[in-house]
Amino acid sequence: MKILTWNIRGSGDKEKRRAIKATLCKLNPDIRIIQEVKKEVVDRNFVGSIWRSRFKAWILLPSIGRLGGTLLIWDTRSITVLGSMIGEFSISVLIKTEEKEPWWFSGVYGPCSYKARSDFWDEMAGLSSICGESWCIGGDFNVVRSVQEKLNNNSCTRSMKIFDELVNVLRLIDPKLNNGRFTWSNFRENPICSRLDRFLFTNKWNIAYPYVRQEMAVRVVLDHSLVILDSDPPNWGPCPFRYDNQWLEHKSFSKLFEKWWKETSVSSWSGTKFMSKLKKIQEKIKVWSKSTFGDNRMRKIALERRLEDLDRLEGSNRWNETLNEERREIKKEWQKLAFEEERNVWLKSKCKWAKEGDANIRFFHNLLNARKARNTISRIEKENGDVVDKEDEIVEELIGYYTKLYTSERREGMGVEGIFWRQISTESARELERPFDEEEIRRVVFDCEGNKAPGPDGFSLAVFQNN
Repeated sequence: MKILTWNIRGSGDKEKRRAIKATLCKLNPDIRIIQEVKKEVVDRNFVGSIWRSRFKAWILLPSIGRLGGTLLIWDTRSITVLGSMIGEFSISVLIKTEEKEPWWFSGVYGPCSYKARSDFWDEMAGLSSICGESWCIGGDFNVVRSVQEKLNNNSCTRSMKIFDELVNVLRLIDPKLNNGRFTWSNFRENPICSRLDRFLFTNKWNIAYPYVRQEMAVRVVLDHSLVILDSDPPNWGPCPFRYDNQWLEHKSFSKLFEKWWKETSVSSWSGTKFMSKLKKIQEKIKVWSKSTFGDNRMRKIALERRLEDLDRLEGSNRWNETLNEERREIKKEWQKLAFEEERNVWLKSKCKWAKEGDANIRFFHNLLNARKARNTISRIEKENGDVVDKEDEIVEELIGYYTKLYTSERREGMGVEGIFWRQISTESARELERPFDEEEIRRVVFDCEGNKAPGPDGFSLAVFQNN
């Protein structure tokens, strides 16, 4: 999912529309919220002049004369709009995307007038209550949250304080802006710059889109930079195998693992035989996991729909003990899936102090999203200072860097002559050279916590402790 906001400061100039169209086609967002189009009506020809795709739909908040005008455009191939609302300063749409629950998006254009801002704050608060917990809002707010978001103007106004307080009261997340600090400039010799454009979203929306990042594009046409909210995870190719400790909770896994271990035969050097057997078992575990667990979320939805059907039948002539027993079994299965989902999030959150059974799943989701954001590589800086943000360029740079780092170079080493070596005791030398036994290895493995990060083979220590 990629959402774009851009204040274009008028759309009457044909050359400007051509430049806007080229930029939008290059970025190809799913949703575009465009402010100050300065149009009371738009048709398909006008929308086509700033976006060439045939698969588009739009909603216009008309301008008042030559002031304002907000246009919301979406790609009908990836976005389904279930409903919409138009306010004085905003356009809101209820969005359905593939494999996601419906959520609201609001595109706004805040007033420049101080007197009108109280109405804008009221509209934002009203949208929050209507749109609920799964909501994203973005656009040109025409106000900043703090003096750090302005350049050459250190005054803290009442509007700034109210806006900052409103964001906190509504519990909206204000993500970091990458590629720059300010989204608007007056282009003077001593410029005044501000961060007027941004995206805000709720915690539940962030859970649905955990890889979200907010970026500012290069300001090539206008005094406003376009801002992109991109929630697509980086594509680094196939994911490596990672052992999931929740598999141990399944009653048949330990027996199956033992069976797979005995059936797997490897003919190789003794030093690599153990790792080779684990690698072959990985493929069997993947197949078993997919067939056993599948998509738990879709299974939960199917169970909930069946429960709704059974609840409607209760009290009718068709209700009987068989249906009542089916409902009890469905509830048990649903609770089991819910526990597995919560436990999985707890394990992935790497939270050490929380106890198993804690129901604060929102807290665990926040930890998990923070880890994903921290571990996501969206751009890197090369040795010469250049920054690359395309996935293929990042991969090429990483491979080149570590190839150079771990490639040996022929160079004269340091000598050891003249160095005084302190000898260890005979007892210590004997202890270092003695062969290790099986009990020593077992003690080391079982003394470690099973829920630690896995090794290069993808297996955590829990699999060895329980099999």
